[in-house]
Amino acid sequence: MKHKYDIRFNPPELSDEQIEKHMDFDSLLEQYEKDEKKTGNAKRISLAPWYRLGGVAAAVLLGGFIFFRFLGSGIDNNSYDLEAAAFFESQPYINPPIKDVQPKFVSLVIDSNSGGNITLGKKSFINIPPGTFIDENGQKVSGNIDIRYRAINNATDQFLSGIPVHFESSNDQHVFKDQKLFEIYAEKGNRKLSIHPDKKITINIPEKIKTRKNATSTTDITMYLLNQSERTWEYKGMSKSKLEKLVPRPKGNIEQLNRDYEQKESEIRQNYTDRITQLEASTTYPTPPTKPNKYDPSKPVFDFDLDKDTKLDDISEYENIKWEPIGEKNKIIRVAGKEWDSDQITFLKTGDNKYRMIFNDGQQIIEMNVKAVLSKDEYQKAEAKYQSNLEKHNAEKKSIENKLKEQKSELEKELENKIQDLIAEKENKILALNSDSQDEVNSIVERAVNHVFTIQEMGIWSFSNIEKSGIEMVSVILQDKNGTSYSNTMVYLADLERQTVARFYSGQKAEIKLSTKSSPMELWLVTPNGRIAIADRKEWSSIIFNKEEENILILKEIDKNIETIQDVYDILKIGKPM
Repeated sequence: MKHKYDIRFNPPELSDEQIEKHMDFDSLLEQYEKDEKKTGNAKRISLAPWYRLGGVAAAVLLGGFIFFRFLGSGIDNNSYDLEAAAFFESQPYINPPIKDVQPKFVSLVIDSNSGGNITLGKKSFINIPPGTFIDENGQKVSGNIDIRYRAINNATDQFLSGIPVHFESSNDQHVFKDQKLFEIYAEKGNRKLSIHPDKKITINIPEKIKTRKNATSTTDITMYLLNQSERTWEYKGMSKSKLEKLVPRPKGNIEQLNRDYEQKESEIRQNYTDRITQLEASTTYPTPPTKPNKYDPSKPVFDFDLDKDTKLDDISEYENIKWEPIGEKNKIIRVAGKEWDSDQITFLKTGDNKYRMIFNDGQQIIEMNVKAVLSKDEYQKAEAKYQSNLEKHNAEKKSIENKLKEQKSELEKELENKIQDLIAEKENKILALNSDSQDEVNSIVERAVNHVFTIQEMGIWSFSNIEKSGIEMVSVILQDKNGTSYSNTMVYLADLERQTVARFYSGQKAEIKLSTKSSPMELWLVTPNGRIAIADRKEWSSIIFNKEEENILILKEIDKNIETIQDVYDILKIGKPM
């Protein structure tokens, strides 16, 4: 790939006003948007290697917070820039430092026809709508699709991935802030797939942020897509980020207050339960009509004339009532073989048209269950009357049940209103206990926020906001414990607060340009024998504030072979594997 360089020797020093003028990224972005309307081109943020020249002699940008310009023996700054440019030109743009140890992809299969959600973690997921994918010819792809993705959320994963995060825009320097890298691809067989122009994939990522206690909203996050062929990050819009409601931390005796109100609620509910029980108990239902029994000629029956005062349910008006014993054949024989006086027989009702006859002649007692049966003609009359009475009975019963239901519903609404009033009363008392002063309201606390990113392209995404960065200078020489300088190699600088890693070319001597907004940092490199060397954090901190003389920084080679990603985490002690 060819580059054009505007090489300027000994360029004039920029004034503070000139620097400030070119650090307004919002204005720059606004200008990009205007240009896009004219040309139709995508807005691009250049992350091409920091060795691009021009402006202020291409100050080297590392992660937006620190710049290195190494001075090889006998070469000036511009010569070093060309040397660094040649080095990076010879390197892959995505360049993992340990080829066999990289953050792993998660692979799974999804049905393109139905789509679905891919769970990333607690409340974190990818949503893929049905019919999302197309092939290289723009044709929709159906059936099973292979999805590969990985999230790069900390400095260790970023270091191992080899994905560049340098940021420069119109010679202004900016810091990637709270960066999240997410890489996702879709394939079918050996074919890489794209997203249909009418479809969108959404990625839900929750996180904890520090913000004001009384904040009601949060800043949306900028979305960039890495264009590997152009070595640029392209601006792709903003997330939709929602700040979750903050649950106040109790200050007073909330536990006792909760117990008191639980008791009050229990008493109120019990009172309404008792009232409903009383209402149900006081409700009277009509007695249902008795269904007549039909005479079965195959079964034995007998005649028996009852006193006029004996009530036979709904069949007293019918003639030729017969009595059919219910089982107990031996008792039938005993009763049938003897004449009985009426005063020796007791007649008791036991159910619908069912009775118990007790025969007692002073010598024996025989109890027999019988039922009243009607002949065919009488039965038809009784059945017709029964159906008519049953219909009236059911209508009356339904009316009573509806009235009872309305009364119970009114009681339940009354109960719900009382409970809501009780809850409101309790919450007001809790608020009174937790009332914050103005200082507490404006204090900075940790809050939960949910980010929704909408993408229409597969590839490497950066979800990150940026901030402007001032620059200060310190000189340093990087050496191993034997005093040998690290040269012609890649060195990595980790911003531990922002969890970003910058990469740069190492010569014999370095001029380190630090951001005025810098955070705790670590310096790493991979030695020729494949081990990791680290600058002592305390020594590094003392050096970066000594800007008047050149410093020697000794990197300690860790005596551990790198075979797995866990080995790297054990060494760097930043984050944990995905």
